[in-house]
Amino acid sequence: MTLLYSLLGWTMLAGVLVMLALLPLQGWQAQIYESMQDEKLSAMDQRMRLTTEVLGSMKIVKVLLWRRLYNELTNIALLNKGN
Repeated sequence: MTLLYSLLGWTMLAGVLVMLALLPLQGWQAQIYESMQDEKLSAMDQRMRLTTEVLGSMKIVKVLLWRRLYNELTNIALLNKGN
């Protein structure tokens, strides 16, 4: 500090006072950023939940369709084997 004071003089004190005066503003900005981040994360969680549900439903439909196709192919093979 003394080196800055000897180099800049009283203007150094003005700069330090401005920095100290702006500290509460930085805290306020951090709180706003944190609340925005929480909102963003909750939206992302909701989107991930919905995507997981849709993909799970797609897997169920796929399995059911393959099962039906497999049953049809099995029935055809049994009919051909019987002839």
